[in-house]
Amino acid sequence: MTQITSTMPIATPSPAPPSPASAPAESKSKSINAILEHVFGSLPTLAVLVILGGLAFWGHHTGWTVPKFSSIVGATEAKPDDWCESHGVPDSQCVECNKSCMAPVKDYGWCREHRVHQCAWHHPDIAQLDNPRQPTQEDFERAKQALALTARPLNNSRCQNYQRRLQFATADAVEKAGIDVMPALRGPIVESVAASGQLAYDTTRVLHVASRAAGTIWRVERQIGDRVRPGDVLALVDSAEAGKAKSDLLQAIAGLELTQLTLARKQSAASGIPGRELQEAKAAVREAQVRLKAVQHVLANLGIVVNPVELAKLPEDELNVRIYFLGLPAEIVRTLDPQQTTGNLVPIRSTIEGVVTNRDVVPGEVVDTAKELFVVTDARQMWLTLDVRAEDARTIQLGQTVRFRPDGGGDEVVGKITWLNPAIDEKTRTLKVRATVDNSAETLRAFMFGTGRIVLRTESNAVVVPNEAVQTEGCCRVVFVRDKNFLKDGALKVFHVREVQVGAQDEANTELIAGVLPGEIVATKGSGVLRSQLLKNNLGAG
Repeated sequence: MTQITSTMPIATPSPAPPSPASAPAESKSKSINAILEHVFGSLPTLAVLVILGGLAFWGHHTGWTVPKFSSIVGATEAKPDDWCESHGVPDSQCVECNKSCMAPVKDYGWCREHRVHQCAWHHPDIAQLDNPRQPTQEDFERAKQALALTARPLNNSRCQNYQRRLQFATADAVEKAGIDVMPALRGPIVESVAASGQLAYDTTRVLHVASRAAGTIWRVERQIGDRVRPGDVLALVDSAEAGKAKSDLLQAIAGLELTQLTLARKQSAASGIPGRELQEAKAAVREAQVRLKAVQHVLANLGIVVNPVELAKLPEDELNVRIYFLGLPAEIVRTLDPQQTTGNLVPIRSTIEGVVTNRDVVPGEVVDTAKELFVVTDARQMWLTLDVRAEDARTIQLGQTVRFRPDGGGDEVVGKITWLNPAIDEKTRTLKVRATVDNSAETLRAFMFGTGRIVLRTESNAVVVPNEAVQTEGCCRVVFVRDKNFLKDGALKVFHVREVQVGAQDEANTELIAGVLPGEIVATKGSGVLRSQLLKNNLGAG
């Protein structure tokens, strides 16, 4: 009987409809969530509106103006009719408007020698010091050398800002403005030219080694990285030319010995020997000596030095062994078996101390005298090539000191300039300068990059100030010198604008070739505030 399977779909029960009691609760929950989402979504917009409203309120009450210099530095309140709007101090105390408040320093004008107004070297009375010392001849000579060395930033001889004085209402106002001060000091400074550089091996200390005789490499003694000394064997070459030269040496020694014995015998019997035979015996000795000397030269060309007199004294058996291994050091001979070793071996030696930096040979390889087999490098001294800007080229001379620091850290190394390219590179517009640097510690590597500083001048007694003390007010370099009476009770709080001629600069200090005497107090940190006031470019000054 056939079984019949039903394909009718099976009905599934549908979800029960929500009860009348639960429907209102669910609807209420959805409404609360929608309200919360709307509130939180509107918060950024509300925050922006609050900020804009606050800004409008501030602008309405301030007239849309930013604070003036006087309010920033904390000027004291003054009567409405006793206030200098231009300089931010009480009008009755303003040294710029009322010269009677503080007599101006005598104006000595422009100094052609030192390229500043109010030259403190020639006129030390302008210094803000109670007892300014008189400059010495060394001071003038030092300034002269510094100015002659290289082009310096130029000050404008027509600028009048050196006559300006910047005033604060109180000492607290100076502190509030963030102004710090330091005295100009005597100290060392080094003037140098910076240039990028690259290290390389000193090619006069790189030995390219080839075999002195054609043949087959019998054994290699040294590998890359091995340290060698002069005379150390790098490899052994099986050379038929060397074997023939050794054989000729044996024959030459024997021939000389025979002719010498013959001559001695004939000389002892000179009365019975014709003179012609005696002369022939002497000629034979000279001929044997010439042959021996010729063999010596052949062996010397192969790098083998012999002493025929010493060899002639040896017994025959010992002589044969000595010549068989002629030219090989004793430590290598001790490792060789005469029964299994050819007598044609020639050593390939290093003639310098250094490290094997390349090996291009394997045992069994046939070589000639033109093939480079090893490179030995003495890296205890290296070459540094610097690319100096064309505008600095005239200051570079042979023998100048170079200080070089590799990229990525490392100790500074010192060297001397040994070569200057006579031409400027057409593409880079730089001058190639080469210096020899010491690498006794062997911490430097060929092809390292770094920065070199060529020392132009080392001054041990320069006038220096912190770098931040020097400002450029458009056409001149200036510092702000604190008035000598600044700290006295009731004294006006004034800074004098002083033109300066700047020189060398390092990471911390700037040399002042002229303009300020040692001991004068200058503004350092915050001196930009004074510059802003000087330029009338401060906030809200108009």
